[in-house]
Amino acid sequence: MTTTSTLITLDELVSALNEGGIVEHASRLATSTLAVLGERLTRDESLALSRRLAPPLDRILRESTYDGDLSEEELYERVRRRSALDAGAAREGAQVALTTLRAGLPDDDRARLERALPSSLARRIAPREVGEPAEHPDASRERLFHPASNPHGDRKLSSGHPAGGTPLSEGFRRS
Repeated sequence: MTTTSTLITLDELVSALNEGGIVEHASRLATSTLAVLGERLTRDESLALSRRLAPPLDRILRESTYDGDLSEEELYERVRRRSALDAGAAREGAQVALTTLRAGLPDDDRARLERALPSSLARRIAPREVGEPAEHPDASRERLFHPASNPHGDRKLSSGHPAGGTPLSEGFRRS
């Protein structure tokens, strides 16, 4: 069991965001992510996790109010609105901040955080085994490309057969 006696600081979250390439607005993004996380936590969960955070982060969770089980997309949207950043930066920043938070928690609080998050997001911020591929964000969507079809085959050099029957790949030959 991992135990952590030090508190997670705003500087740690900002540093992780900076390492992730999110330099500008990192502090606002870190605090926005925690504020939205607090909206997903019950009062007991907020108080328990706030004890692992240094000021001013602890206050953000202590003063939060549960607002229901937000979906992963709603969580990102709320982070975007609070941080006033574009959707991509908010999504990436929230993931980095939550990953850093998760890594700094002892096992019991880490499990509490993972239970409170949407399961797809909890899996996304969990550490991966060496060689394990990351989950693709569109993995659940239907594939758009169908390998059996070749919709533009008549115009491709590799497989095209114009009217006349000679494959385009053989090129133009003079008789």
